[in-house]
Amino acid sequence: MSFLRQSRFWEAVVLVIVGVILFMVTTSKPSKFFQETKILAEKGDLTAQYNLGVLYDEGEGVAKDEIEAYAYFNLAGSRNEDARKELARLEAKLTPEARLKGQQRAKELQKEMEARNASKKD
Repeated sequence: MSFLRQSRFWEAVVLVIVGVILFMVTTSKPSKFFQETKILAEKGDLTAQYNLGVLYDEGEGVAKDEIEAYAYFNLAGSRNEDARKELARLEAKLTPEARLKGQQRAKELQKEMEARNASKKD
């Protein structure tokens, strides 16, 4: 094997290793900040819902998921201007099918929060 072929081989090996490391980092367990924010968001905290949307949208501390981001921006958007702006940005980017999934997910989340809050009142 010539020197040029050997160097290309090792370049490919390094790229594969870097790819595996990036995959492991981005798919690892959610960060503590994400977990704490999710708890607050599930209690109905609009700022936490907005922050959760950002985390899902950017893939920070959790795997990137534009449907979940859309759903949390949708929830927070009722009284959060920043969430409405992010929702509009995502709407322009997503397919109609993805927007529908995001809307359905927002409804599911809302029902889950209402059920959780109702059970705590009993």
